[in-house]
Amino acid sequence: MHREQNAENGDREKLEETRRILFRKHMDCASQATERLMSPGAASDCSDIYLRLKLTFLPGVDAEGFKTFSPETRARINRITYVAYRSWLQRQLALAPTSEGEYPKPAQ
Repeated sequence: MHREQNAENGDREKLEETRRILFRKHMDCASQATERLMSPGAASDCSDIYLRLKLTFLPGVDAEGFKTFSPETRARINRITYVAYRSWLQRQLALAPTSEGEYPKPAQ
């Protein structure tokens, strides 16, 4: 049981690190988008990053699998994962370091 808990904790830590990495990339994209018009390729890459970030809140569904679902299912998944992402983001902001720029305030 102790090994299973360690594995679960390791998996959770890895998942949180993945979310933090994707979140930083997402915020870089948002910053770039406010500075200049993005190329279609860059905009597509940023869209993929945001999708991958949201899908970390839905076990068993990755970006490739997501694209195979019907539009209705994708819309439902988008709503579910967006709510989960925003909840996670609020928790992160509550725990965020006080150094300016580390975690920007989310748009409302």
